[in-house]
Amino acid sequence: MMKYRFIYLLLLYFNLGFSQTPFPDNGKLFQDTIIPKIEIIINPDSLQEILKYENKWSDHEFKADFIFKDNSGNDTIKEVGFRLRGNTSRKSKKKSFKISFNTFKKGRKFYGVEKLNLNGEHNDPSIVRSKFCTDLADQMGIIAPRANHVMLYINGDYYGLYINVEHIDEEFVKLRYGNNGGNLYKCLYPADLNYWGNKGDYYKKEANGRRIYDLKTNKDVDDYSDLALFIKVLNTTSDKDFMCEMEKIFDVDSYLKVMAFDILTANWDGYIFNKNNFYLYHDQKTGKFKYIIYDLDNTFGIDWFGIDWAKRNIYEWSRDSQKRPLYKRILDQKIYRSRFTSYMKEIIDSIYQTQKLNEYLDKKKDLISEAALMDQYRTLDYGFTFQDFLDSYDIAPGYDHVPIGIKQFLSARRFWANEQLEINKLLPDIGSDKIIFDQNNETFQIIVEIDNNQLLSKIELSYRFNNGEFEYLELNDLGQNGDVIMNDGIYSSPSISSAGNKYLHYYLSITDKKDFEFNEPACDYKAFYFPESGLDLAINEFMASNDNTIQDEAGEYDDWLELYNYGSDTIFLGDKYLTDNQNNKTKWKMPEQWLLPNEFILFWADKDEEQGENHCNFKLSADGEYIGIFNSGSTGYEMIDEISFDKQKKDVSMGRYPDGTGEFGFMDPTPGFSNNILSEKDILTDTDFKIIPNPANTVLTLSFSDHISDKSIINIIDINGNILKNIINDQSKSISVDVSKLPAGTYFIRVINKKNISISSFIKI
Repeated sequence: MMKYRFIYLLLLYFNLGFSQTPFPDNGKLFQDTIIPKIEIIINPDSLQEILKYENKWSDHEFKADFIFKDNSGNDTIKEVGFRLRGNTSRKSKKKSFKISFNTFKKGRKFYGVEKLNLNGEHNDPSIVRSKFCTDLADQMGIIAPRANHVMLYINGDYYGLYINVEHIDEEFVKLRYGNNGGNLYKCLYPADLNYWGNKGDYYKKEANGRRIYDLKTNKDVDDYSDLALFIKVLNTTSDKDFMCEMEKIFDVDSYLKVMAFDILTANWDGYIFNKNNFYLYHDQKTGKFKYIIYDLDNTFGIDWFGIDWAKRNIYEWSRDSQKRPLYKRILDQKIYRSRFTSYMKEIIDSIYQTQKLNEYLDKKKDLISEAALMDQYRTLDYGFTFQDFLDSYDIAPGYDHVPIGIKQFLSARRFWANEQLEINKLLPDIGSDKIIFDQNNETFQIIVEIDNNQLLSKIELSYRFNNGEFEYLELNDLGQNGDVIMNDGIYSSPSISSAGNKYLHYYLSITDKKDFEFNEPACDYKAFYFPESGLDLAINEFMASNDNTIQDEAGEYDDWLELYNYGSDTIFLGDKYLTDNQNNKTKWKMPEQWLLPNEFILFWADKDEEQGENHCNFKLSADGEYIGIFNSGSTGYEMIDEISFDKQKKDVSMGRYPDGTGEFGFMDPTPGFSNNILSEKDILTDTDFKIIPNPANTVLTLSFSDHISDKSIINIIDINGNILKNIINDQSKSISVDVSKLPAGTYFIRVINKKNISISSFIKI
C-alpha cells in the first residue's frame, strides 16, 4: 500500500514548526506566470571588456545599474556587480551572467537574495529544461533553487530569453534550513567523493583553476575537517555499520529522492554520472550534510556521450569505470535500495505522469514563445530556428546533442523506469508513525503506517521512559486500538501508561516474510515529549519599540520577548507556541529546545524566520497588543501565560519583578537576564574588566577577567542613568564597542552576569 509519502514529508516540515522555509514561494523575484524584464545599464567600455573572448574566464565584477520590471512597476538598484558566469557558456555566443547586489554595497539584498544567475541556456533549444527541473523537484519535495524566465536587456538591447536562477549561498541555506553557519561546499568536476585521506586539507585540491570542493562559507577559517570525515565514513565504513554511521552525518532519505530525480530527469551532469554540479551543506541544526541539486540544463535527453538516457538502467546509472560511492554504496544497502525503488514507483505513479507534464510544457511554451522568437542570440551557437524551439518540446529538432523531444523522453523514461523497477525486491517500509497522547488518562499509543505491508511478517515497538530500560511489544493490524480497519497497513499498539514520565524514546523493528530484519531508525531512536499542564513558564520581559537597545544576529534592532522557567523542572519548548493573536494559539511553534530551571531564553519578534530558529513569525506593536504562550495540542492548547499591553516607550522594556511571578512594569531592559538585578540598588564590585583606551574617541575595547567572561549583558549608561546601548557578550574575552556617535562626556559601563554586576566609567573625547 503506497500512501504518497512525498505529500506527508512535505507537510511534516510545517507541522513540526521548523523556522526554516524549505519550499519558499516564488515571490516577486521568481514569479513564473509572467515574464519579468531585467535591464542592465553599464558603461559600454565595461561591457566590451566583459564580452572579450580573452576575458571569458574572468570573474571581475563591473559596476552596473539593475532595473526589474513586472506588472506592478519598476525596481531600480544602483551599482550592482555584473560579470559572466558558467562554464561552457563562457565560450558561447549567448552568454550567461551573474548579478551581485552586495558587491559594492555590503549586506544589500533584493527581495531577500544577494545574487542572481541569468542563464542563457544556449544548449537547450526549448529554453525550458532547467526551469522544468526546479518545478519537478519542488513537487517531489526536493530542495532546489527557485527559477523563472526573464527577458534580459543590456543598455537597451534585447539579449534574449533567460532563466533567472536563485543563487545558492548562505542566504539560500538559511532560508531552507534555518541556519547558515555550517560549511557550504560547491562541488564541481571531478567531485567524485572518493577518499583521499583523513586531513581536511587533502580536499582543497584544485582543477580547472578552482577547488574541486569549493568552500563558500566560513572562508576565513577554511576548515575542511567535516568534509574529510563525511568522505571517510562514506568510503571506509564496513557494510555492516554503513547505515548507522551514514545516518549520523548525512540526510540519506532526502538523497534517495535526489537519486530518483536525477535519473528521471536524466541529469547526467550531476554527481552520479559526471561527478559535477552539486552542493553539500553541513546543517547546524541536524549535524548532517544535505545534498543540494544545481545546474540542471543538461537534462531530458540532451546528450554528448551517445547514451540513450531514457533507457539507462536506474540501478546502474553511474559510469561503469569510475567509483561513485554515494550512489553505489547506498544502493548496495538492501533497505536503501528498496526505499529508492519505492520512491521511484511513487514518483512515477503520482508526479511523473506524462499527460500532466505535457500540459505543463504546453503552458510554458505558450508563455515564453514570443520572447523566444525575439531572441536573436538564441540562434547564434547552434543555429536553432524558431521552428526548432517549437519542435523541441515534442520531437527531436535535428541536432546531434538533442536526439529526442522532451515529451518523447518523458514517455520513454517513464516506460523503461517502470520496466526496471525491482518490485520483487521491495521490503516493508514505514510510511509514517505518530504518537497519540491522552492527556486526561496519561496514556499513549503509537500508530504506524506500513508501505508494502503485504511483505511484512512482524513489527515490534521498543520503548523506554526517561532513559530507563527498553520494553518491547508487537504491533498489530487487527482493527483495534485506534486502527479502524483490519489489514489496511495501519498498525497500532494498545494504550500504554505514561504517568510520571517526561519523555519517551522508541524505535521500530520490522521483519519481512523472508525473515530479513531491520530497525527504523537504523541505529538510533525517536523521541516524544509528554505535554505537561501547570508549567512554571512565563513571559518575563519584552520590548515592542527597540530603536537602539539590542541587535539580533543580523545586526537589526527588532522587537523581542524573553521567557523564563521559574520552576524546578526542565521544560521542553518544542511542542509549545507563541502568538500575538488570542484567536490563533498556534501561530508560531517554538524550537525544539529545553529550558532549564531558572533559565531565560530570548526570542526575536521580527517576522524574520529565515534568520534563525529563535525568530518568530510575528512582530509586536508599540501601540499595544497581546502576547501568549500556549501548550501542545494534546492539552487542548492550554494557555500557559499571557499579557495584553498598552502603548510602549522607545527602548524601554516591560518586565516582571520578581522574575516569572511578579507584576509587569516599565524597566531598564535586561534581555536574557534576571530583571531583579536592576530593580534594586546596583552592587558595585571591584572592577572586573578593563577599558582600553580611556579616554576613547571612536572605538574602545573591553577586556574581561575569567569569572565574568561567560555570557553577560553590557550597558552603556550616561550620567543621568539612561541606558544608551545594550550588548550581549557570549563568552568573548574581549569585545569592541563603537562610541563614535556619543557626545563628549563621562559615561558608565555596567557588566551584568549571573554572578555579579561590575561598573566602571570612561570618558568620550
